[in-house]
Amino acid sequence: MQLIGAIGVMVMLFNSVAFGQPLKGGIPATLPTLQVNEQGQLIGRHGDVAFVTCVTNKLQQTIHWRSYPTARLIEEVKNNKLDIIFPMGFTAQRREHLIQSQPIEVIEDYWVYKNSLPDISNKALFIGVKLGSPQESYMQQQGYENLLKHNDYSGLYKMLLAKRVQVVALPDMAYKGLVEQFGEGLTQHTAFLQRGYGFYLSPKSSPEIIHNVNQATVFCRP
Repeated sequence: MQLIGAIGVMVMLFNSVAFGQPLKGGIPATLPTLQVNEQGQLIGRHGDVAFVTCVTNKLQQTIHWRSYPTARLIEEVKNNKLDIIFPMGFTAQRREHLIQSQPIEVIEDYWVYKNSLPDISNKALFIGVKLGSPQESYMQQQGYENLLKHNDYSGLYKMLLAKRVQVVALPDMAYKGLVEQFGEGLTQHTAFLQRGYGFYLSPKSSPEIIHNVNQATVFCRP
């Protein structure tokens, strides 16, 4: 009986190590390719969901996901209320406050416009950007004076279609999802910047979880 009891305790200890406490995760709200269901699971584009499933399996931890507007998402992880956020474009500004993972792959930022690309050297151009996004930061750094901000990718795209802005700046993943949603042929796009993307982790993340997330990211890359 003592031996059986000891074995039972060892099994419990092994399970507690192999399957750690669930992480608190976040994604940007209104992504056209990825959402969170009522159970806190990711649903949407198969490639994104398959990648995250691979990562959680490699980590041997579940992640309970929630969605927030991008600006709040950054604050939640910076203030250690979330453990991990995804998918996030990498910027030097974000890296000052958060732990950046290994990149999954390189993505592009697009100018998105109707008919023809306006003169992008014109700093008075009316540009639509998502609030809190790398595209917003980039446009501010470049000195553009008229940035119209929106928390919703679909709302941002509708601004362009309604000619409230001359051009919008979008990550390629969001643009491709919007084309699927609204239909092809409504807009054109031109790439203007490349950046890595992946996870950001809380600044209080342990060296172990940082190492494990990086290993899992590299292992699960498309």
